[in-house]
Amino acid sequence: EKMNPGLPVLYALLSKSFQLPHPAIDCFESTSKMWATSLSQYTFDFLRTLTGRASLKDLIIIRANASLTGTRINDPKVVDLEWNKDNETVRVFSKTVGASRENILDEHFDAPEYICAFGLGCEASKAPVSQSLAVFSEIMLEEGETKLALIKNSHKDIFSRQRAFIVIVTRSSRKVYLYNFHPKICKEMK
Repeated sequence: EKMNPGLPVLYALLSKSFQLPHPAIDCFESTSKMWATSLSQYTFDFLRTLTGRASLKDLIIIRANASLTGTRINDPKVVDLEWNKDNETVRVFSKTVGASRENILDEHFDAPEYICAFGLGCEASKAPVSQSLAVFSEIMLEEGETKLALIKNSHKDIFSRQRAFIVIVTRSSRKVYLYNFHPKICKEMK
């Protein structure tokens, strides 16, 4: 919560809305075990597939170490995941402001957790959503709403629907909440 105050709110909103259910929200979870050393690579590949982009710079990615009991999160850091062309692996760097970037390695005995979010007001999430990629592309108005229709015609970006997601990756599970992703994309991601 201290690292990004909007993250717990987005998580609560997506999880509660999924329980309603809401037609634009999907969730899936996998509980297969993974090696700690492969989590950053898995997270990187999954996010690139989900976003359809090579760069993950505009995503919020937090890496923390879970305690052995899983009840406490230690040393959370906002990080970047970057592809290392030299040895074809993913490198994890802390995003500490004003300091040199720390390279973080996931060791075999670690219990890393990656929490990734998109759609918390960053500029990239405000780009118009294509009809083919979303459940809803814009907010619809009821007939007779002439004043709002005038505003909508002059400020289409205010009435456009965005996409959002939260991805949580640990050694024992992967959980994904998606908002406004087309069902075809959700099916492919599962």
